[in-house]
Amino acid sequence: MKEKNVFILGAGFSAPAGAPVIHDFLDRARSLSMDSQQPMDETIRQSYEAVFNYRRAKDTLAAKADIDLDDIEHLFSVLELESEYLKPELLETKKHLIYMIADTLNRTIRPEAIEWGRLDQKVHTYIAQRYGNIPGMPHVSLYAYFTLLTIGALAGVDYDTTFISFNYDLLLDNILQSFNVQPDYALAGRFQKGIEASGDLTAGTPPVRTIPLLKLHGSANWAVCSQSSCDAPPIFYGSKSSDVLVDIRSNPCPTCHRQMVPLMVPPTWNKGALQARVKNIWKRAVDELRRARRIFFIGYSLRETDSYFRYLLALALEENRDLEKIYVVDSDHLTEDESEALRKRYEGLVTEHFRTRRLELCYLQKGFDPFMRDHILPQAMHVKFP
Repeated sequence: MKEKNVFILGAGFSAPAGAPVIHDFLDRARSLSMDSQQPMDETIRQSYEAVFNYRRAKDTLAAKADIDLDDIEHLFSVLELESEYLKPELLETKKHLIYMIADTLNRTIRPEAIEWGRLDQKVHTYIAQRYGNIPGMPHVSLYAYFTLLTIGALAGVDYDTTFISFNYDLLLDNILQSFNVQPDYALAGRFQKGIEASGDLTAGTPPVRTIPLLKLHGSANWAVCSQSSCDAPPIFYGSKSSDVLVDIRSNPCPTCHRQMVPLMVPPTWNKGALQARVKNIWKRAVDELRRARRIFFIGYSLRETDSYFRYLLALALEENRDLEKIYVVDSDHLTEDESEALRKRYEGLVTEHFRTRRLELCYLQKGFDPFMRDHILPQAMHVKFP
């Protein structure tokens, strides 16, 4: 039986590729909207303006309640609850926020900026010998290296690997498809724009395999009807298209003909209509964690807003008899005090008795980049380079 590896990805996973992290997301979005060098159609620009207008209107709330509304997760959560229970007219603003998040991620993430030239030469040589010149990817990125390791391509076997992501971005989706691997989203829907047969290595052929990519809070390329009562299934747009948002905006719901929006939910999401959308994804995540031999947390800060996931993880560990090791890779932007606080949060996930008798908790500082460059991941997955 293959050993199960589960990778849990937070914002710190995408940060080296240029993605904003939670605390600076709004600042980065504001800079983009004001940058005259950024081509931006009027519809998207209106979405940015609507979000910043809403944030300014919440200054009174920010002055009275201990909520950081410059934190994108908190702002999203407040808007979600207010539009659902108090002011239905804010549903339009919520759509604008979702579009702004998706557009910001699309403009900022550039994985190709991290090139092989900075990696160990023997690893570079090994990859080049196995894969040669990869069409469409002249500079194999650090993320391609990560993907090749985790799916077993460098060991010549298909690993039993699952990715669980809290990120909306399409960074990992794109890399998987570059190696002709189709993400299994565990969500009942239909594919559009050739996502099921994309991939630069063997364009036009069916994917060689599928791998679970469980995006617990939704994804920028999953389109759902903006009318919550509509039961139309999600549509998955080809994540490698640079026009995903245009595709979603320009194609109305096939059932009720209303506007479609990317399926994104905040961490403190209302356990109503949104729960039904992602219920199967969370259930699948529990099932995968129950079978994990190794769990890797990469760039995930275990925030208080994600308390629901802590309960999910606890239930999964209750029935897991195989778990041997948990790796925690923190984010490189953390101060020493923040890193120590994060370590304690992770240590609090399990009892001291369980840690000392059954489980090894390996806490790694300085972020995803050195985790890969120092070859800690291949060592953990028993990959040896000649």
